[in-house]
Amino acid sequence: MAKEEVKEVVEEKELSDEFVDEKEKKKGKKKKNIIISIFNFILTIVIFGVVGMAVIDFINVNQEKEPMFCVKKEVINYEDGTVDV
Repeated sequence: MAKEEVKEVVEEKELSDEFVDEKEKKKGKKKKNIIISIFNFILTIVIFGVVGMAVIDFINVNQEKEPMFCVKKEVINYEDGTVDV
């Protein structure tokens, strides 16, 4: 009977170790998921910002106003007129 009790104790210990390992794995996954979700949130904000700037410039140019967010402003003079780039 002593051998059976020892086997039961060993089996219980192995099961509890497996359970602890599973909990640690889940914690690691949660940390990774939080980091990924924060990265996705920041990336989404940046994309919306760039699209917003493009839309604002598009609307301003269509209304024949100066663009707000331009990379480079250049004026080219030709014999028959000028071109704003």
